[in-house]
Amino acid sequence: MIDSGPNYAPSAERSAQRGQVLALCAVFLVVLMGMAAAAIDVGSWYLARRQVQSAADSAALAGASQLAVSWSSAASTAASNYATNGKSGDSVTYQNTTTLASGDTVKVTAHRTAPGFFSRIFGIHSMNLTATASATIKSYSKIVSTGQVMPWAVMKDSWQLGSQYSLYTDNTSPNNGAVNLPVKDSSGTCSTTTGASDYNNAIVGPPTGLAACDVYVNEVLTVKSGQNTGPTKQGIDSRITSWDPISSIVQFTSGGNAVILKPDSKQLVILPVVSDMSGGTTWPGGGGQVKIIGFAFFVLTSPGYANGGKTVLGTFVGLQLTNTGWDTGAFDPHANTAFTVELTN
Repeated sequence: MIDSGPNYAPSAERSAQRGQVLALCAVFLVVLMGMAAAAIDVGSWYLARRQVQSAADSAALAGASQLAVSWSSAASTAASNYATNGKSGDSVTYQNTTTLASGDTVKVTAHRTAPGFFSRIFGIHSMNLTATASATIKSYSKIVSTGQVMPWAVMKDSWQLGSQYSLYTDNTSPNNGAVNLPVKDSSGTCSTTTGASDYNNAIVGPPTGLAACDVYVNEVLTVKSGQNTGPTKQGIDSRITSWDPISSIVQFTSGGNAVILKPDSKQLVILPVVSDMSGGTTWPGGGGQVKIIGFAFFVLTSPGYANGGKTVLGTFVGLQLTNTGWDTGAFDPHANTAFTVELTN
């Protein structure tokens, strides 16, 4: 008998194998579709988590900016900010914690329940999302002077935003407010001594005068005695030839701070905040010394002085600054009113 070759007719076994493959493919497709659907939910949860974190960060920073006023102001500001940037239904708590100094940090913890859609296939109906953010208020511990630092100093105190104060008074016993500050030469190099004209040059500032040297917390300054009425008046008149109203330089906020509108204004000046060498507030006599404990901003308003230059007047502004590159340290509201806030978590 002649062999006619293999039989290619499908057998029952092969049909069964093909059926199993089809079943496996169907199962695989269902699993694949489920995974793709779940991935959509995971992506949605990830986006929601980022939104919660962003809202918490913003609320913490806003709250910390008000710690210079009070914790109640900080808490209400943080809550108002979160209400704007968050989502109704989020559960949020606010805590006053410590990072560098007692109560210098606002911690925001936010919770959100995000619904699941395709993930319900796997029995997951929602996801609980949590975000925390901490922001700390910090004082500046060093000022890199470019002409805003004046050769006057003020004793540590509790100043009122928008109120006018005497920054320097001549002919008192002793003179109150003037200090010997070395200045930078035309190349920016800081001298180690103070000359007779340095006081006037520091008031005038660049480009016709000179910038005072950089100043820092714990630096010891010698007070400047003698009659400084003439150099004071002359310096202010040379520094400011056209006066602006204070409203065009800073804007006072309801939260107890001031927003700089004109940062390059010659009327906006920085003064060292000092104590006597015993930590008190008694201004020493001629040749005495004071120690820098912080910095404060004031705005000179026309004409900047009274009694022919015997008294320098300035309006206090408590300023929050960002991206200055200045050194920072622990915040003390009675010593340092120039501050910044940073996320610290």
